Amino acid sequence: MTPPKLFSPLTDRIKFHNLVEQEINLNFKLKTYEDIDNAVDKFTSIIQTAAWESQSNSNSPQIPKNPLLPQHIRSLIVEKRKARARYQTSRLPSHKIIYNKLANSLKKYLSKYKSDTLEQKLSNISSSDGSLWKETNKLLRYKASLPPLTKNDTTIAVTNEDKAEVFRQHLSEIFKPHPDIFNPILNAEITQYLDSPMPLYLPEKSFTPNEIKSTIQKYSLKKSPGFDLITAEVARCLPKKAILFLTHLFNSILRLSYFPLLWKFSNIILIPKPDKPLDLPSSYRPISLLPFLAKVLERLILKRLLPYIVTNKILPNSQFGFRSMHSTIHQVHRLVDAISFSLEKKYYCTCAFLDISQAFDRVWKITNAPPFVSNYTLHKDLAMKTMKEEAVDFYKRFHNRLQTHQNPLIKSLYTHTIPGNPRRRLKRNWCRDLL
Repeated sequence: MTPPKLFSPLTDRIKFHNLVEQEINLNFKLKTYEDIDNAVDKFTSIIQTAAWESQSNSNSPQIPKNPLLPQHIRSLIVEKRKARARYQTSRLPSHKIIYNKLANSLKKYLSKYKSDTLEQKLSNISSSDGSLWKETNKLLRYKASLPPLTKNDTTIAVTNEDKAEVFRQHLSEIFKPHPDIFNPILNAEITQYLDSPMPLYLPEKSFTPNEIKSTIQKYSLKKSPGFDLITAEVARCLPKKAILFLTHLFNSILRLSYFPLLWKFSNIILIPKPDKPLDLPSSYRPISLLPFLAKVLERLILKRLLPYIVTNKILPNSQFGFRSMHSTIHQVHRLVDAISFSLEKKYYCTCAFLDISQAFDRVWKITNAPPFVSNYTLHKDLAMKTMKEEAVDFYKRFHNRLQTHQNPLIKSLYTHTIPGNPRRRLKRNWCRDLL
């Protein structure tokens, strides 16, 4: 089942452009949160209605995707159908023999026709015009059917409605509110923080129509839409009047510090995890598809935030995720460089890997941080000891155990220096050297 789309090959884009321009009204007020929500709802309805009305319903015969069969095969099909009808009426053996002969002859002609067509198609395939890659993708495109899911009571969900209910229950159990949310003291602290007057500062630079239009033009056409079905292809056909409407709307959102409620809704797509049993709901990774205009606004706000983040060095240098010009390869290079440096200096290199299951759902539980903490506080709460500090603590514990051990042979190992103090020792930093 193909997902619904606002635009199709039969959509008249010029008509869509004119309908949106007629319905947009720039004489509107955006002074409250409710005004912003109403404006977003109205703008989305205008785009959807214009797209549906722009579908051309021409009654002209469409060209079939597959070419027509040759004349002699079509004539043979007609003769076979007549022979079948004649035999079903009379039930004579002679009529059955004629019908069987025509049916077998038709099978041979169709088989030869398909073979010749495939041979001609393969001979015309070339890597220069991209036809080779298109056919390869068609052959490799395989969509496995979703197997039945196992419920908590060991029953099986087969229908799509039952599977959706199983996923809903699973996600509701994972994304449960933290118990601290219902703490009245914490709620009062959050409310006081949010209602406190903000410090005086210069107003942020407003968005411009050219900036919004440029962001829409640079957006990829392959991104999936949200619940409103608006894509980059649809947004690129918006008239100038609609871009001005978006400019006023985005600036009002920035001025009131309020994100529209409709743009917080998302479609959740569940993708199976590799090498996991497909009958368990926990073997699927949820992905949220947000509305297109919300993602455009996020990109514009990110442009305002990045200079401040870079100038004040808010993000630590060790963070490589969700940063431009950074990737996992750079993090691997950093790790290899640290190991190589330790080998060159004859140091001991200790590495600790921390893997947290469902990390995004458990960060708050680990840090015990309220919901309005800063990025610096989160990193400070999650900070681990350095290798030097860990080595010092380990040797202190080891040293104390040797000193109080019951076995005299082990207790005799208690010393602040290496026994015998050999002349030639390895040029490495021992744990006791760090004390």
